[in-house]
Amino acid sequence: MGKTKLAAAVGILVFGLGNYASVAEEANQDLRRAYVAESGKHDLFGLSPGMAWDDAIPIVKRIWKGCSKSTSIAHIDEYTCYTGWKDYNVAKLQFAAALRGSPLAAIILTPETFSSSLPEPVVKDITEQFGKEPDSTSDGYCHWLLDGGYKLQLFGGTIALRKEDIFEQNKNASSPPATVKLMPKF
Repeated sequence: MGKTKLAAAVGILVFGLGNYASVAEEANQDLRRAYVAESGKHDLFGLSPGMAWDDAIPIVKRIWKGCSKSTSIAHIDEYTCYTGWKDYNVAKLQFAAALRGSPLAAIILTPETFSSSLPEPVVKDITEQFGKEPDSTSDGYCHWLLDGGYKLQLFGGTIALRKEDIFEQNKNASSPPATVKLMPKF
């Protein structure tokens, strides 16, 4: 076999393997998306709405640089945390202070620069991580309704993961529990 024929045969083999790898990668992505959707990802960086205060704080201390209480409105205590990340430098955590265990109600990641349009790479990444296409998309906003009553929102680059029933239960609670824990400044 001449050099030209050999090169053509190798080219066809490489092209065929490249197509096979592309199909295999696509199938792998589909399997991963199905697994994530079935297992029900409901967290951002290990933090999930519904987690008790005592479970959330060790994770916060481990992954972020520091937090301080910023507001308290209608028994929702909000803490501002500094992540040290380039793209999302601030995280806000909202705890339902009127409920036993002060569960985490929402995690909100704020981008360094706000945009009025949806950042397509972020939409794609969220869709892949949570194994679900957005339920609604409009100018600068989209959201995913996840199993278990979780809602993931993306607006202007800000990402929020919330559990609406915690907000509702907190609103209907008569008063906060007697013991109130303060976020240690670190």
